[in-house]
Amino acid sequence: MKKILVLVLLMALLINVTYADRPIGAAITVDSLKYEPYPAEAGSYMNIWIKMENYGTKTADDATFILEPQFPFSLDESETAERHVGQLVTGEEVVLEYKVRIDEDAIEGNNELEFKFTNDGNAWIIHTFDIFVNTHDTMLNTQEVIVEPSEVAPGEIVSISLMLKNMADSSIKDLRAELELTQRDVLTTGVVYSELPLSPISSTNILMAKRVGAGEQKVFTFNLRVDADAEPKVYRIPLVLTYSDELGNTTYEERSVIAVPVGKSPDIMVNIDNSDIYYANSQGDVLVGIYNIGVSKIKFLLLELKESEDYEILSTPKVYLGNVDSDDYETAEFQIYANVEDPLLELVLNYKDEYNNEQQNTVNLNMKTYSKRDAKKYGFIQSNTGSTIVVVVLILALAGFIYFKKFRKKKKRR
Repeated sequence: MKKILVLVLLMALLINVTYADRPIGAAITVDSLKYEPYPAEAGSYMNIWIKMENYGTKTADDATFILEPQFPFSLDESETAERHVGQLVTGEEVVLEYKVRIDEDAIEGNNELEFKFTNDGNAWIIHTFDIFVNTHDTMLNTQEVIVEPSEVAPGEIVSISLMLKNMADSSIKDLRAELELTQRDVLTTGVVYSELPLSPISSTNILMAKRVGAGEQKVFTFNLRVDADAEPKVYRIPLVLTYSDELGNTTYEERSVIAVPVGKSPDIMVNIDNSDIYYANSQGDVLVGIYNIGVSKIKFLLLELKESEDYEILSTPKVYLGNVDSDDYETAEFQIYANVEDPLLELVLNYKDEYNNEQQNTVNLNMKTYSKRDAKKYGFIQSNTGSTIVVVVLILALAGFIYFKKFRKKKKRR
């Protein structure tokens, strides 16, 4: 009997020790929290589990839990915010599960999810959880691409500056910008690699930044030399940007193209190749040569001789010459009457460059003339001395002939 009494006393003592740390009456606590996925994704859902426990000494008669989400969190209409648990005896626990929507405009980082609970329907306790949200919007924005000069000549250097800005509300890591100067083309016969006529100088074609903060701007500058024998045209350089989010969980890749116009304004030389007008107040033909001594092509060339007081145009004033390739030439012939010595020919060249931009050049050419004496001296015109002698001889011969006939008539009369 004594042993039984001692055992009962020990059990009562253990019960008192067990409940010694529990508050008097019913008391609800939130014991733990779990949510998936982690981190939560902006623009998607997460599942959240909340464990409630009565750690008081008495039964909770009306345990109630209400989830009160605020931006960026919300509940669909099918999801009940308020959960009536009812009675919770001492030490009893219950796990509540919610499906929570996360707004696509959520800010990356910790966002508060608010809830409240009660054990009697009267006194409410408010609590918050921190939910880490990861955003997947386009974080990196290429604000501006500056190509200097806007048109680069073969053999010269072009500078390409990229102005990049982190538009997200968190940092990005391991930013890498690459200009792909080697092209990879997949053909039916295999893979063919070709190189653009551009080479990096003073750096590589890859530039990197370890970290770019939220709202921070980063400028990458590439310096490239154009090959001296590069064909004048627009070269499209693929640009690849890769970076990771702040946690390093996700790697992003963005592809775009940078256009680099290679070419140069046509270098044109205009000459008077030939003329048979040697002195003033005479007419003749003038041959004008158009020489393309540059690397760019001249397209749809139209040459026009303008009216002037120095001369009169006797032929068509406009001559269409078409295309003139690099290191090539075309000629146009005009017939004019020179009113003055050394007339100044006024010429207008209308054409298009490699990129079909309208161009116009005005050229004044001095056409050399001579006095008649100098023209004869230099052999430009034939001297009339021989002809004069012949005429004189013929006149003398005729006079002699007439005289001789008259003389014979007189002799016969005698």
